[in-house]
Amino acid sequence: MVDNEEKIQSYQDLKKLSIRDTEISSQNVKQFNNHYYQYVKTNMSSTQAVDYCGKQKYNSLIGYLVTITTLEENNFVKSNYPTYFNDQQSVWISGSAETERGIYRFNSGPEKGELMYNVYTDQSFYFTDWSVYEPNIIPNLNEIFVVHATYDSLFWNNVDTTLSGVLGYVVCEYGGMELPFIPTVRTVGNQRVNITNILNWNLVAGVNTDIVINFKSSTLNSQFNITNFRVVSNSSIEILIPPGTGAYVVTLSKNTLSYQINFRYQAPYISVVYPVLAANGLFTLSGDNFGTNIALVTNIQVSNVSVACTNPKFLQPSIITCTIASTFSASKPLYPIRITIDNLTQKSVKTVISQNKRYFSCWQASGDYPTTVAYASNQLVEGLNGYLGFIDTQATLNLLQLMCTGNKWLGPVYWTSLYYDLTNKRYSTYQGPYKNSGVNVFPTPTPNPTTSPNYFYFDFRSTVNQYFSWQASERLGAITEFMVDVPTFDTNQTNWISTTGGNVTFPISGGGTMLGYSYHFIYRGKDVIVNRDFFAPGVPFTFDPGYGGPYDIQFYSLSGTTMKFTPANTQSVQYLPPSIKQMNTVPSKGGVLTITGNDFYTNSSLVSVKVGTQTCQDVKITTPHTVITCSLAPGCGRLNAVIVALDKQPSKSVNMKYADPTIQQISQIGASDSWLTITGNNLPDISFLSIKLGSIVCSNLTAISPFTQVKCFVTIPSGTLTVSQTLSLLQCGNTFNSTFNFQKPLIKEATPGNVNQTTPITIFGNYFGDRNLTVTIGGERCFNATTNIDKTQIICYFNGSTPQNGTQTMDVTVTVSDGITGSNQVFYYNSIEKCPSINNLECSGNGICSQGTCYCKSGWTFANCSQPTGGNGGTPETNNNGTTINPSLVDFVTSISHLRELNEIGSPVKTLSLANNIQWQNQSNQIIGSFANETVQLGLSINYYPDGKTIIFAGETIVIPPNSIKFEIDLANWTFASALNTLEVIMLSKTALTSEIDCQPIDTTGQLTGNAYYITSGKSVLKVSFASHLFVDDRVSLANYQQLPDDDPIVVQSRQQPSNADQFLYYLAIGVPTFSETCKIDPSMQSLVLPSSENPADCTPASNKLERWKIIAISVVCSVVGVAIITALAVTFHKKIQWNKDNRKLSNRLSVMNTSEDK
Repeated sequence: MVDNEEKIQSYQDLKKLSIRDTEISSQNVKQFNNHYYQYVKTNMSSTQAVDYCGKQKYNSLIGYLVTITTLEENNFVKSNYPTYFNDQQSVWISGSAETERGIYRFNSGPEKGELMYNVYTDQSFYFTDWSVYEPNIIPNLNEIFVVHATYDSLFWNNVDTTLSGVLGYVVCEYGGMELPFIPTVRTVGNQRVNITNILNWNLVAGVNTDIVINFKSSTLNSQFNITNFRVVSNSSIEILIPPGTGAYVVTLSKNTLSYQINFRYQAPYISVVYPVLAANGLFTLSGDNFGTNIALVTNIQVSNVSVACTNPKFLQPSIITCTIASTFSASKPLYPIRITIDNLTQKSVKTVISQNKRYFSCWQASGDYPTTVAYASNQLVEGLNGYLGFIDTQATLNLLQLMCTGNKWLGPVYWTSLYYDLTNKRYSTYQGPYKNSGVNVFPTPTPNPTTSPNYFYFDFRSTVNQYFSWQASERLGAITEFMVDVPTFDTNQTNWISTTGGNVTFPISGGGTMLGYSYHFIYRGKDVIVNRDFFAPGVPFTFDPGYGGPYDIQFYSLSGTTMKFTPANTQSVQYLPPSIKQMNTVPSKGGVLTITGNDFYTNSSLVSVKVGTQTCQDVKITTPHTVITCSLAPGCGRLNAVIVALDKQPSKSVNMKYADPTIQQISQIGASDSWLTITGNNLPDISFLSIKLGSIVCSNLTAISPFTQVKCFVTIPSGTLTVSQTLSLLQCGNTFNSTFNFQKPLIKEATPGNVNQTTPITIFGNYFGDRNLTVTIGGERCFNATTNIDKTQIICYFNGSTPQNGTQTMDVTVTVSDGITGSNQVFYYNSIEKCPSINNLECSGNGICSQGTCYCKSGWTFANCSQPTGGNGGTPETNNNGTTINPSLVDFVTSISHLRELNEIGSPVKTLSLANNIQWQNQSNQIIGSFANETVQLGLSINYYPDGKTIIFAGETIVIPPNSIKFEIDLANWTFASALNTLEVIMLSKTALTSEIDCQPIDTTGQLTGNAYYITSGKSVLKVSFASHLFVDDRVSLANYQQLPDDDPIVVQSRQQPSNADQFLYYLAIGVPTFSETCKIDPSMQSLVLPSSENPADCTPASNKLERWKIIAISVVCSVVGVAIITALAVTFHKKIQWNKDNRKLSNRLSVMNTSEDK
């Protein structure tokens, strides 16, 4: 700021200085209430004043054109005028009606944009100090001056800023721009406002954590915290302010951050006064922002001589009565009226005065006739509509003489609405209820005008009290009379409400005042009295739950027995139609549809639900208004339009969906005509469903189990197929695709062929199609391939021209439909070795030779069938760990004793003993054994065949005689240390070390001959035989069997055990090459009784003589993929099969031999 000595000629000079020095000095600065006020004695326009102050700083505080919001601040600012402004120049303060004529808002500072004053209602929302004839409403008089002492005692005035030379001094204020701001609210509270300008807190919208908002009264010993708030941006918080009065210090804190700011409820406002004009008469004041505590109403003063109105009381909310201390007269008028409540003061200069149910306001403004008419027409106080009035009686004149005092220039002269109708020779009015009608006038104007249009004003000077005609351009005051008009809905409107009921606020004008009237709604035959808040946007009404409509609403006001009803504008209420938010997914078989939404009402009999073309049955309201259920029939699809209707009033359509089908399992089929079975959930009714496999339409669709399993028939077309296909379920306009693979031909085993000789070959397996079927063995074609009816066998003719590579088996490859191929290494040639013979008789003439092996007829044994037998053993017994006892004249005990891995030079890598280290448990049809700290598992499946059985194993026919036990041994999760290693499955057969023949001790012997070993103990023989091949990873491989030598560590250790001192031990190792998935071994065992010599010495009790053979057949399956695979393999490899002609021939020949021998 420049010194007093520095010459400032203009605003431009000041602007140059302010740019150079925006941080002002303390000269001409005064402090009040933590704010600073700078008095700038330089003439400038209102726009320049706002601009100048906004560019200044003091103590780093941003400046702004002073905003006067309280009586105390107003008095402080005025008190320093004589010190700094010692001439008669006016001073600019904040406030402008530039955007809306007659409506003033702050145009600077923290309050910028806030409503300040309404000229039509005379309401101040913070504080104003207008002169009794200000603010004028002449066009362009928009900005606010504070007038100096020589002009109306420093009251406020508004000026025309468009005129040149309208300049004034300036007061700049500092403090508040850096703080949060809370706008003022009505004392009825319950109003949401935003605390804005919360700087540097980095608030997060929706996060209220750690924020505390405390209001502490500046005058009362009370405080409260705001708990109902929400963060709306990074610098603002929305709060709900409760009812209250007066000023508060607000502490806003978050963790260590804190602000202290000022907040005020709106200043009290007097809208209508009902006076008794004599001393000790009762004044009644209605208005707003009176609060509820009469003790806080500390001052009511009337007139320019401050007549006290004492002993205030609440007649009802917003209506106060008090006792006036003096009689009013021309020297003691009714204006202005001041009221102080909880230290907030407001002055009214043109309050509506009521007498004898008539309402007047007198304003000493200076306006031409059109401006005055516009002003009066825009006045709306409570339910009163203003118009330019006139004087018709002595009583009216007497009242207005106490209101319509004069100003310093024109005296008490006021425009009226009166004119003289030259045509009808009568007085009438331009406005109001008597517009263009004849009216009584008091006193009667003289002389009558002779020209038209003509306008009348009234001069209230005691020496005049008369009407005069004048030109419309003259500037005079205004007499406004208010009429209690019929209450009017502001608009024609249908109001939509929820079926839960709720509040509707109806915009209503006119109809009366707070005092002397009751207000009523008529709705569906009910008359309901409501409290009318004239300062709220409309009249609220609470509607009960309901439905339907529209229902017309009527509103009326009642004063005594006089009713005033709403005219043509209509309002109605329509309950909202149902709306759907969400629905559950319903299974394809149908079920309960739950619909969540709004406006379903409470009576289910009024509600219907349409889903597509079907009606959802058994509608129930489970949660009033918001949740309904109904029973939906089977269906499918995602776009099922749902419409909920309440009493035939429909909702918008919303799509619901039946649950999409999910496929859990698709049956495995090869490329052959087959039934395809699909298992899953939410499969639709077959009437809605079609199925395609690639381009193949699946026919004969059949429901096996409704909604969970269907089947259809796949007809394989001619031409080329690929393995991978897309399985498509087409239902209700939607397609659901899954990947499907035709099963490649699965080749399990094949019968052997003959070298260089055309032989029929039977190939066993699955998924053998017959479209474009081709078979090759070792790369050579096997001709005339045909399949059986269930596509599990192929017979073709192979010429045997492909050489076999040593002991390796050959690939069998099956191709169907020109593109789907399966292959496995399962084929080998028949052995050319001859069977053992005696005297040139194969099998000693006591058996059948097949692939170098003798199959002895009943009553003969040994490899060449040369040893007669004298009977069978008894029924075999197996304990719960798989150990089998073959009872004969002696007992043979056979079991798997060890699993041992050998490296490539034959040295043991790992050995697991089954004697002590395995733990067994029963699971379903298996006995499962596991080892501590090992992953390997051993499974035993035990089957007893009392009538015998014939199987094919690795292409070789195996005959299991009656009274046999068959073992399936599953080995899982064996991990080889090296791919070059082998696994030995070691079997142990043990019996007595010696036995007797004819009561003579004979040593037990054992020998390995080909693929069998024999243990002879006296007259008892145990035969353990094996197929010549075994399976490794489903491939056929040549078998390898070896007797463990006496120096083998397993043998040595076993014989050292005392329990084996009198036992004959025979160990056989079955060598299995490294496998990645599975292996399978097939031994079989027979125990026989040799025939007795003639007249033998019978050393055996009769009770121990045995009558029948017994045979135990054991197969071993090894897997690395777990117990589940073990079980599957047991089923896969050991099911019954259909034997070919050679199998049947061999079985028949053995049967015939046994029969003939019996003869």
